[in-house]
Amino acid sequence: MKKNSFHWGKGIALFISLFIIFLLVLVYISFQQKINLVSRDYYPKELEHTKHMEKLRNTAQLDVPVHVAVDMDSLVLIYPKEINSENTIGRIQLYYFVDFIEDKYYKMEPGLENKQKIPLTGLKKGRYKVILDWVTNGVEYYYECEIQN
Repeated sequence: MKKNSFHWGKGIALFISLFIIFLLVLVYISFQQKINLVSRDYYPKELEHTKHMEKLRNTAQLDVPVHVAVDMDSLVLIYPKEINSENTIGRIQLYYFVDFIEDKYYKMEPGLENKQKIPLTGLKKGRYKVILDWVTNGVEYYYECEIQN
């Protein structure tokens, strides 16, 4: 009768060998995976996002917030006293949720009493996002809200 020639030393060597093969296969598979970031220019977009957050923080620190209202067939914007036509450069975007082709852009022009009226005639009916992006005295601001036309 022949004794079983498999003893614990061979078992440990077999286990370690199989474990190393498993790790090598795992490393090979992981190198084959595509790693896609949200965008190719991730870092510049991160800097842009940081700048956007700073604009929002600046807007939150205004004494009086921007007031946006729909009055009959016009959009009425009431700006804080810090904003006037001499020290402000900015734009207003009416972002149409359904079709970006219908987006409208206007120059930010605070008039008397820091009000600006934008006619809504000619715009498609629906929900819009009003986006204000402006610079006053070298400080950047950003504000957005939704309206129903």
